Amino acid sequence: MHSLVLASALHWDPQIRGFLIFLTAVIILPGSVFMILSTNVGAKIGFVLAATGIFGWICALAIIWAVYGSNPTTGMQGGAQGWVVKEIVTGDLVAHSSVPAVVTGFPNDAASTATLQNGGTVNGWRKISTGGPGLADAQAFADKYLTPAVTVGEVVPKPPRFAPPFKTTQDYVPIGGYAKQSTDYLLRIGSYKVRWTIGWPTWWGASKGHHELYIRHPTYYFVIRVQPALPTVNIRGAAPTLPAADVTKPVTSVVMVRDVGSRRLPALMVALGSGLIFAVCCSFLHRRDKEILRRKALAAVPA
Repeated sequence: MHSLVLASALHWDPQIRGFLIFLTAVIILPGSVFMILSTNVGAKIGFVLAATGIFGWICALAIIWAVYGSNPTTGMQGGAQGWVVKEIVTGDLVAHSSVPAVVTGFPNDAASTATLQNGGTVNGWRKISTGGPGLADAQAFADKYLTPAVTVGEVVPKPPRFAPPFKTTQDYVPIGGYAKQSTDYLLRIGSYKVRWTIGWPTWWGASKGHHELYIRHPTYYFVIRVQPALPTVNIRGAAPTLPAADVTKPVTSVVMVRDVGSRRLPALMVALGSGLIFAVCCSFLHRRDKEILRRKALAAVPA
């Protein structure tokens, strides 16, 4: 009866099965090595030797995972990069926004709009036209929040974080986008921001290339602006009219932030933790060897 209950639990809960597989692997692989070492050098030193080997191997393996972190099938990986919607505002964006970068610097007057239309920047913001590169990916992601989620079969989507203002993608027309990348800093001392740019000299003495060091990546803001579409006019014998924005309706803005992800972070944390344990075990073994050599040298000195 107990074996039947255990078998059904293993078949039903994959977490229990995975934990037991991991525990069995630890007992068989490192456990067998520890058992052989303990019979030769004792339980204490055998445990330290086995721990040194296993954590050194994990540290080397985690470094390989971090180097090849772009491969989705290699090792432990964190979250992938993508867009994060901060808010959806219909009407005056600056007056109703809660994002500081939008409230303090987003262009909201005729002079700023004219500057952006001519290819300039205003407070770090630049305009991206509807046909510009980089807008298609952001627009496709914004469409998921501007319209209700599609129910597939019996799968009911979770409630949206923001109420979608439109029913379908044909109800609105994209009128452009705005992008801004903040200038982050290495550290801050009071009101002074410390920035560090590194480069390498060339054979003629000039500095070639540069890279700014940050503790965190600069924040990349993106605003997608759409407007309700005018009704499509169908004339017999002619092609349907292209969708056009209704300039009498308020503009809807989707404020997004680019999440650069943390694909290599778990591997780096595993490498750091394993490397520290490996260093402690090596230090213990090194001090033990020096103590043995010291005692042998004292024993060799004649009384």
